Amino acid sequence: MADAYRKQTALKLRIMENWTPTKTTELALYRLRDKPGHGQWYLQVAESPGNGDTGTGSGAAGKPVPVSDSIIENIDTLLRRVAITLEPNTIVGEDGTDYYLELPGPGVRAKFSWWVHPPDEWQPLEDIVELLIEQAGPGCSDFTRT
Repeated sequence: MADAYRKQTALKLRIMENWTPTKTTELALYRLRDKPGHGQWYLQVAESPGNGDTGTGSGAAGKPVPVSDSIIENIDTLLRRVAITLEPNTIVGEDGTDYYLELPGPGVRAKFSWWVHPPDEWQPLEDIVELLIEQAGPGCSDFTRT
């Protein structure tokens, strides 16, 4: 139980490129707490290259990448700008990239998914995706953004 308390996952992002073969990249933003409300934030990347293999990576040797407090504040500010509507302006298609962003709790949870670009009301989520990809470093930013 102590380890579950210590590691707090705040955001999960799955990016699926719908080409042949399909490539999936998953990013998890989490904090290792040293005391309530405090601790270092990290970004972990796992990739499935689309050939049936799976691997974990991020930057060098698959180690978690530390994330600065200013990036966390940026993400928090962007999340506060997301608007939820009953009929968002969406686009759909087959070839392209699907995005799945989850805020896993505790207590309050939210899941968002979109194809290529989010609805206008969710534009801050695309900004968060860009921020996380930039933080993940080389190798994560080589997927197609269409």
